[in-house]
Amino acid sequence: MSWFPPTLEPTPSSYTGVGPDKYALFDVELIELSPEEPVGPAFREEPQLTRAEKRDLTEHRIAQLSQLPGARGTLYRTWQCDQGLPYRKRYPTSCGLRWCFQCACNRMGTLVRKYLPLMETWENPQLLTLTVPSCVRAELPDRVKHMLLTFTKISELWNKHYHRNRRYYQRYGHFHPAWPTVPLVGLREVEISYTLELLEERYHPHIHFILRDATTAQALLARWLQVMPGVNAWGQNLKAVYCLQGALCYVLKPAVNFGARNPVPAAAMDTIFQVLALLTPFYAYGMRAPKKRITFS
Repeated sequence: MSWFPPTLEPTPSSYTGVGPDKYALFDVELIELSPEEPVGPAFREEPQLTRAEKRDLTEHRIAQLSQLPGARGTLYRTWQCDQGLPYRKRYPTSCGLRWCFQCACNRMGTLVRKYLPLMETWENPQLLTLTVPSCVRAELPDRVKHMLLTFTKISELWNKHYHRNRRYYQRYGHFHPAWPTVPLVGLREVEISYTLELLEERYHPHIHFILRDATTAQALLARWLQVMPGVNAWGQNLKAVYCLQGALCYVLKPAVNFGARNPVPAAAMDTIFQVLALLTPFYAYGMRAPKKRITFS
């Protein structure tokens, strides 16, 4: 079983032109640009909100979520999030819940500071988005679990063939062409978007990846199209990353749109939070962030 089909030639890690996208599966010739031309995805810059504006948005959403039947008691913790300094504490309280806009932004900043120094050493990082067809509310939990279980099997098989290829190299002096020669290194984040199509609520689960090289990203995309039923190449997306900080902020953004532009209804937001509570949205493959050294004078 080969990870690299004949129609999908691996891109060398030193490639500096336009990154491969979803059309790379159909033998489209890649055009190399000169270093003077701007390349790379343009990530939209959101206006920076103050802490008070984030708290107002969170309180407005919590007021809507509390009106739903069967509202969770943990919503009360968010009301007290960042309201002031408790007795004998130097920093404000933090609830750390998914529906708190301020805590979601703090989590994004923490992960960016943790993994950005390590990812800056990569030569050709890739942004890969794997999707499945949208579904209704009743099908959403099973659809997301099936996506993560499928990719878990893909990653385990990748690592198994990688270690097998290392033993093959030690025995024969060269790598097997059908097996990967590098470990799976990258991070992923699960995201669920909400749309209203023909007066019917639809949920679209998808997974964002930031991978170390183009060869790994293209091989994972090809395997995803083979093992996932009902998906097509036009729904997937693969492109090179030329701004790692912007890509990390894009992947690790809050799970739900809290802004006034295209807001998510409270019932749909509660559905998304319940599904995300059943799984691990963020995961790092083959990455171990450097530990901070504490020096004493």
